Amino acid sequence: MGGGSLAAASHPEETAMSRRRIHIAGLISLLALLGMTFTTVMAWSSSNGDSGDVGDAGSASANNSAELNPALDFAVDLYQGDNHSEEPIWRLSNHQGNTVLVNLWAVSCPPCRAEMPSLERTYIRFKARGFIVVGVDVERGDPVKVRRMSLEFLRELGITFPAGPPLSDQILANYQVTGIPTSILVKPDGNIHSRWGGVLEEDNVNALAEDALGSY
Repeated sequence: MGGGSLAAASHPEETAMSRRRIHIAGLISLLALLGMTFTTVMAWSSSNGDSGDVGDAGSASANNSAELNPALDFAVDLYQGDNHSEEPIWRLSNHQGNTVLVNLWAVSCPPCRAEMPSLERTYIRFKARGFIVVGVDVERGDPVKVRRMSLEFLRELGITFPAGPPLSDQILANYQVTGIPTSILVKPDGNIHSRWGGVLEEDNVNALAEDALGSY
């Protein structure tokens, strides 16, 4: 009798403990699922150059520039560039009167690496008409290591347009950058022509350069 009473008394407690275990297990599973979902989204964004406004994977989509005028000033600590040794700090405000394509990139971003040769060819084709490409390196990590990796990459591809890290990360907020590559075309009057998220194909870059240059 005594043994039966003890067993009956402990049964509700065991049931409550079992329920708690089930709840905890369910919570752990939910957190794991959320973590996997977040990781998958971040991996997709990185592999496709998503900046919050990309349409098809790997292709660039334009934003309405009306909300982005004028282009806010920023400065870049140059790694290298076509005869830019006399200008170690590149500043947008010093190039008013030029059409400037601002390209935000990182050496660890495959889509960024893929579009660099096209940007270089467009720069070479139109620079005599006042067209400038500036690469703003937003790579994270140790500055010395980042500089070494980025310089090796730029030299390997023969990139001659000015490129380097921004003196301030404020450029990311000012230009509403949420992913890379992101490109902003600034007109000679200092206003933004257009803004894109994702990889810019060479034909598109050439057409945009022609359009911007042709209006001045």
